[in-house]
Amino acid sequence: MCRKPETKIPWRQVLWVSMLACSVWSLPLRANEPMCAACHAPAAQALASQPHGRMGIACTACHGDGQQHLAAPGKASILGFSDEPASEQSAACAGCHAAAHPADADAHAAAGIACTACHAIHAEKKSPLNASVDAATLPEPSATCARCHAAAAAQFAHTENHVLGRAGVQCTSCHDPHAAAVRTGLHDGFDTQCESCHAEVAGPFVYEHGAVRVEGCGACHASHGSPNRHLLNVQEVGALCYTCHAEAPQFHVGFSPAAPPRFGLDTVCTNCHVAVHGSNLDRLLLK
Repeated sequence: MCRKPETKIPWRQVLWVSMLACSVWSLPLRANEPMCAACHAPAAQALASQPHGRMGIACTACHGDGQQHLAAPGKASILGFSDEPASEQSAACAGCHAAAHPADADAHAAAGIACTACHAIHAEKKSPLNASVDAATLPEPSATCARCHAAAAAQFAHTENHVLGRAGVQCTSCHDPHAAAVRTGLHDGFDTQCESCHAEVAGPFVYEHGAVRVEGCGACHASHGSPNRHLLNVQEVGALCYTCHAEAPQFHVGFSPAAPPRFGLDTVCTNCHVAVHGSNLDRLLLK
C-alpha cells in the first residue's frame, strides 16, 4: 500500500494562525484592527485622523461585541449608530463621556436628538462636528448649530450683531449644548452670561432697572443680532421704553394737554435717564 508523503506544516505558520485567531475572537478589536478595516475601510481611514482613532479606542468600545458581528455580519449584530433610537446611540457615548456631558439632563437628548446628530466620529474633515453650512458663512461649531437653529443663525446677518468667529465668539460661547433643559442652555443664566463680557453694566447697583431685574437683558436687547443700534429690540429708544413705561408722567409730553410738547422729536429717554442699566446715585437712573 502506497502512502502519500507526509506534509509538515512549519511551526511558525501554526503559531501565526493561532495568534491571529486569538486576536480576532478573544481580544478587543482596536480602532486600527485589520479585521474591521477589511469591510469598513472608508470609516477606518477617516477615524484614524480623529480623536478616537488617535487614542487607539477599540471599535467595539462604541459599536459593541465584535465577535458576534464577525459570526453574523449585519446591522442586527452591531451598534451602527443609524437605525437605533437616539437614547441607545447616546448611551454608548455616555459610557465614556457621562461625567462631562450628562445626557439624561441634556436638552437635546430630551428632544430625542442623539450625540451623532452633532458629532461625526468618523468625520473626514479636521473638526469632528457635523457642519453642513459653508465655513466661510459661519465657522464651526456655530455652523453645526445652524443646521437646526436656522432662525437664530439668520439673526446674525443683521447689521448689528455678535459677529461669530470674531474674537473667538461662537454659539457655544454663550450656549452649552450639553446643559440641562433650562434657560435656553446658557452657561450661567441669561444675565450672568451677558455680564461675563459686558462687565461694565453688570452691577450690582443700588437702584436697579426693573426690566433687568425681572426680564433680564433680553427685555431691551436682541442677543443674536438686530437691525437696530446697540442690538435693541425696537429702533426708536422712546418706543422701546414705552413698552414698559406706558404711564409716563404728564410733564414728559407737556404740562397740560393744550401746551406744546416739552420734548421734541430729537429727544429720547436716555437724554435724561442716562444710567439705563442701573445707578448707584439716583433712583430715576438720571445719573
